[in-house]
Amino acid sequence: MKIEVAARKGDSTKKKGDLLENLAKDFLETQNYVVDTEIRNTGTELDLLCKNKANQSKVVYIECKAYDEGSKISAEVIHKLYGIRGIKKYQEAWLICTTSLSKDAKGLVLDIEGGDDSSNFTFYTPEKLIQALVGSRYICDSKVALQKVIDLIKEHNRIKETVLLITEYGYFWAFEYLKAGVPYGTIITYAKNGDVVTENDLLINLKNTESSLKGLDFLQILNLDKKDETGLVEITTAGLKLNKDYLNELNEIGVQIMHPAKEELNLSDIFVYPDFEDIENENEILSSKYLLDKSKKLDKCVVFGGDVSGKTSLAHMIQNKLNQQDYVTIYLNAENIKNSSWEKLSNLLLAQFKNQYLNSDKYTEYFKNLLEHDRSDIYLVIDDFELLSIKNNKARISFLEILREKFEHVLIFSGKSLEIETMADSGLKDCLKYFKTFRIKQLGHVLRDELIDKWLSLGAGENFSETELYNAKFEIASKINFAVGNNFVPTYPLYILMMLQLIDEGSKLKLQGSSYAELYSYLINQSLCSVNTKAEDLDLFHTYLAHLAFIFYKKNIREMSKAEMTIMYNEYCEKMDIDKKFKSVHSILIKAKIIRNEGDFYKFNHNYSYYYFCAKYLSDNISDAEVLRDVDNIIEKIYKTDFANIVIFFIHHSKNNNIIDKILGKSVDLFSDKNAYTLSADEINSINSLIHEEIKMSIEDRDVKDNRLNDLEKMDQIENKKIDKGSNDSPDESGGEQVNLFNKINLSFKLMEILGQIATSYYGSINAERKGLILDEICALGLRSLRALLENFQSYLDGVRDEIGEMLEREKGFDFKRKQEVSDKIIYGFQEMIVFAFLKKISDSIASKNLFKSTDKIPERNNTPANKIISTAVRMNFPNEFSPEKVLTLNKEFSDNYLAKRLLKILTVEHFYKFEVKYDIKQKVCQKMDIKIRNKLIV
Repeated sequence: MKIEVAARKGDSTKKKGDLLENLAKDFLETQNYVVDTEIRNTGTELDLLCKNKANQSKVVYIECKAYDEGSKISAEVIHKLYGIRGIKKYQEAWLICTTSLSKDAKGLVLDIEGGDDSSNFTFYTPEKLIQALVGSRYICDSKVALQKVIDLIKEHNRIKETVLLITEYGYFWAFEYLKAGVPYGTIITYAKNGDVVTENDLLINLKNTESSLKGLDFLQILNLDKKDETGLVEITTAGLKLNKDYLNELNEIGVQIMHPAKEELNLSDIFVYPDFEDIENENEILSSKYLLDKSKKLDKCVVFGGDVSGKTSLAHMIQNKLNQQDYVTIYLNAENIKNSSWEKLSNLLLAQFKNQYLNSDKYTEYFKNLLEHDRSDIYLVIDDFELLSIKNNKARISFLEILREKFEHVLIFSGKSLEIETMADSGLKDCLKYFKTFRIKQLGHVLRDELIDKWLSLGAGENFSETELYNAKFEIASKINFAVGNNFVPTYPLYILMMLQLIDEGSKLKLQGSSYAELYSYLINQSLCSVNTKAEDLDLFHTYLAHLAFIFYKKNIREMSKAEMTIMYNEYCEKMDIDKKFKSVHSILIKAKIIRNEGDFYKFNHNYSYYYFCAKYLSDNISDAEVLRDVDNIIEKIYKTDFANIVIFFIHHSKNNNIIDKILGKSVDLFSDKNAYTLSADEINSINSLIHEEIKMSIEDRDVKDNRLNDLEKMDQIENKKIDKGSNDSPDESGGEQVNLFNKINLSFKLMEILGQIATSYYGSINAERKGLILDEICALGLRSLRALLENFQSYLDGVRDEIGEMLEREKGFDFKRKQEVSDKIIYGFQEMIVFAFLKKISDSIASKNLFKSTDKIPERNNTPANKIISTAVRMNFPNEFSPEKVLTLNKEFSDNYLAKRLLKILTVEHFYKFEVKYDIKQKVCQKMDIKIRNKLIV
């Protein structure tokens, strides 16, 4: 028996919290309590203070948890309940929840219930809450409602699961109704008296709520009563549901993805709805979920997507979900459409209906009648339209006209080739003008997080708290985002799932330090194996691709004509004494999506493949004098994006100390005329002197998950607005142009990233002294670059101050003193932002758990405020690594150094927004650092 808070689709999470609040308040009234204070309301989490009506001095603290099905109450919730009661000295503490306790939480509850103050705690888990509601006569016993259902349907064995639904329409007992042994519909009764609900509008409203019963037929009770003159149940489109075998087919992933906690993954386990780009309005991004929203009126659409964009999975999911909305959805693969006539199409649809729905004469006749007379409830989903068997262009246009004229709802999925063809074919373009056209986007940060969350939740069980799952998601997302890099790997679901599989396949230790050689090799081998490449041929393909990438590098090209490729390949086979036909080798590489053939040209399909294989060639042949000169040239021109990326991949293939020394030398030479910025009070006196009164800092006490979602949404918005302006490499290959300050700073950032990769990739084989040397140079390079930028800014300071002054002149109420104060504050804020950005860049470059021992020693070798902040910031990049003692010690040490103290505060606030920190620790730190907490958890 379950209890669920069911809000309507699209309602805010606060709505769900309001529904639970109403239940809690009503229940408390039956217990002679009244709600005195609502401490917090964040949608699914509500904290209440209640007073006994008879004894106003008796105060009860109550936590309400309206978690979705599958989420369990963590041990942290019990710790919090116990701690708050003790701190605030409330007489009692209650927990009201709609889901069960995790294993750890159960253990804590048992400890509390076995303790001396057990009488002060009450835990209303779902069964106990239902018992209490029934006991107080607030609702009737489910057995009473069940009997009324049985009296009506006359069949006891048709009822399975029982759910108490808490909705805005009231409280209801819901019973799963079985058909052929599987849940088919649901019968609803009023929870107050058990009477069966037969009101059509109310049942439809309940159907549109989000619960575990979603997808079942809520009008089942009405259909049971609808008899025609023969005494048979009347068939409606609401009763036409996809059959079980076909649903199982739809739920197959289509590729082999292994999960450590589940033997066989289903599409529903890991599916996320991708975003669309509106082709007619490229600035508009919308979720593919809108295809399911009738209010959006997306009745006729064409969706374009690449081979691995997940368009077929989306087509399958859309068919299933639209059928749950009572559409008769028919899925067609365009290869099976061989004729443009209406008669042939009708026959094909009838055959597919028999395969996808219950194959019986009465259902078939009903569907035939729909086809002939009323197609308003039929939804066609056509996949792989680029493979349409109708090849004649005129016939294809005729077929599209039939779809447009005969059906209200048509959803076409196609590869990108049709999109290109449409641009060139005016007839096809004219025909598709009646269709909305979309392009499937790669998964952005929010959707990648959603997919990771689904993956982790499958293996969570009862052994992980919400915080542990959140922290695991954060770390995995960081690894994947780093691996994705600057569009190295497409972020389509298949690639993300392959990365997740690798992380879980015993490679956690390898990836812990952010070393991704295994990842790229894994992606390439998986791609080759997916097209049944023999194991003994893998070395051939790797070596040949390395040879091809090196030729691209030497010729400074990124594609090659088929004629040139054929000559090059034949020469390679002759050199290697290999007898493999050009067509057989390259068809495998094309099928594996490693290279692609566009027109008459071949190119690497993804950037990472080119960088990976070029670096592999250089690494494998480094003993060759000419190759060594090539490596030297690449390092010399490491400011070029392609070269920097090749170097990053090179260090994954080879730990060549001479090459590492050359990279270090390049770093040491950069800004060699500058001393590293120390952030000492004397050094930054000119910046600190700009502050006339302390700038207050505060933090809003919000859920870290909400904070993360906000950050991810902002990152997606930024990426969606990016415009490709071409390469920003400088200077040109001749090296004739003078490298300006900002290009040198950009180069310093690339070198910090590369040196950081060296330290993290080989943390276990580089000795402590050399590792310290590398880390010290990363810090010094970043701090030298910072000094160069700030000195440059100082040269423009007078002009900046004049500009600000002129702006303030136009504002009323600014005397000379006030104008100077505001001007100083703006200038200070700008410099603070610059310094923080550099310190974050340095700390992010060396952020690895495997380097903690080494990064902790950075201030021991160079005892400056800057290095102390960097060392602290490294740890703050990770959950469970916040040290209040260390932070408060530094805060006290920086008491006379305003900027250093502010930077430490900013890092602290950033960490509190990102990760869960116990409230008492957060409160203590904020109090001592003069950081105000707004909307505090405890009042």
